[in-house]
Amino acid sequence: MTESIRVFCSHSSIDKPRVKEVAVRLAAAGIDPWVDAWEIAPGDDIVARINQGLADCRVGLVFFSKATMEKPWVRKEVSTLTYQAIEDGKPVIPVMLDPDAPIPELLRPSARVAGEDLDRFIDAIYGRSDRPRPAPPRTTAPERRFRNRLEEPEPGRVRVSALLDGERHAEATATLGPQLRHTYQEFLAASLPGVNRRSFQEAARQRERDLDRLGEALGRGLLPGAVGRELAAALDRTAAAGEVLSLEFEATPDLLPLPFEAIRLPDGRLPALEPGVRDRTRHRAAAALARPPAHPGRYRCAG
Repeated sequence: MTESIRVFCSHSSIDKPRVKEVAVRLAAAGIDPWVDAWEIAPGDDIVARINQGLADCRVGLVFFSKATMEKPWVRKEVSTLTYQAIEDGKPVIPVMLDPDAPIPELLRPSARVAGEDLDRFIDAIYGRSDRPRPAPPRTTAPERRFRNRLEEPEPGRVRVSALLDGERHAEATATLGPQLRHTYQEFLAASLPGVNRRSFQEAARQRERDLDRLGEALGRGLLPGAVGRELAAALDRTAAAGEVLSLEFEATPDLLPLPFEAIRLPDGRLPALEPGVRDRTRHRAAAALARPPAHPGRYRCAG
């Protein structure tokens, strides 16, 4: 069984009724208050009993009213408690029965509590605080890097190498026929009608379908075969482990204008919208580029 905290209640006899009320509530909170009226029986050695109470207490409470420092017994108790606080580190809590009561110089720096603010100095006795407990620090999610290197060994042919964290994982070759660029240019050139709400909604749905077809065509051309499968597996691992995947495309100037963010995997997923995927934009520095591409996409184009 845990022993109750013993606290010494130093006070003027004039304030005893108020101090007893507080002491009763302290006892109800599991704190053992030393109050002279309860501790000194008729015939006891007063000095010895007070000395024992001061020695046994773990916390000193000094109840200050306007009459407190006029009483010689209280002044001696305050002196002893102050000495214990300095030499032994024993806490002393000034309890203000009167808010403007005078306090000895050595106790003036101490934080005070009002006599009616019982919960606060019960917490102080127990060393508790209502300060919220901080949650465990957030850790930065590990970041992995999936880089796709796109090369055109000949017009219309693309060789794709997939590197995960710098290690080559898959290679594949695909054909980029004129249909892909035609689809992309068609998509860019299309405009929404403004005649009526129905025609506008139908045109918007058609645009969504065109975007899906464009994404599928890009996926076949830029994530062919084993490369697409390797990226799908990397996305699965990232989601399961709570990691971040940096998805990058390293491409020739002719391929940079393609909308990499629209690419879809064979299973229909849009990597740009998958949880944990980080996409950044950086134009590749190349002498052949007179200016940044008009539509570089949201993916990082590394060089």
